[in-house]
Amino acid sequence: MSDKEIERTIVAYNKAARRYQQHWGQQPLTTQVEQFVALLPTNALLLDIGCGGGRDMAALIARGRRVVGIDLSPAMLTVAQRTVPPGSLLLSDLRHLPVATGSVNGIWAAASLLHLPRIQIPPALAGFCRVLRPGGVLFMAVKEGRGAAWSTHDPDIVPDPRFYTYLTLSELRGWLQECGCTIQRWWRNVPPGATHPWLNLLSLRR
Repeated sequence: MSDKEIERTIVAYNKAARRYQQHWGQQPLTTQVEQFVALLPTNALLLDIGCGGGRDMAALIARGRRVVGIDLSPAMLTVAQRTVPPGSLLLSDLRHLPVATGSVNGIWAAASLLHLPRIQIPPALAGFCRVLRPGGVLFMAVKEGRGAAWSTHDPDIVPDPRFYTYLTLSELRGWLQECGCTIQRWWRNVPPGATHPWLNLLSLRR
């Protein structure tokens, strides 16, 4: 997958940003958010990587955490500005986080890593681990499976295809161990009509 293909996925989100937020913005990941914040101190500093329209950022802020949202879609960040505090959003690439080493308590990465090609995921995870403090918490949600594909699984919301890499628990466990994180808990969920189960992982930075 080239950068040109990554740009194609971003274009798909840019074109559908309002529809995406209108649909998914009312469906927070409540279970995942509660499991995540239970491992974090009050007033923890967090990154929401791939924050989209700000749905999960708003949920984390409502639970007393400070959150910086990072996304590569300008249109998604424009939508997010309506629901999160001013100055809390960054237009940035998750593969090159503009964040100091060991500077955050937690990272929330729901449905973001899966848009990278498999070869780019281990170095991206290493970047996540770099910015986490020892004892910091990483939450990830990815689609389970093997291989990769362009998908238009919800054409009424995002008509243009987006690139997905499907991942296994074993490869994620290995990559996380290599960069200094240990999985504390994981679970699988299958939304109605889903073609792939979702893997949810909570990991701690050693």
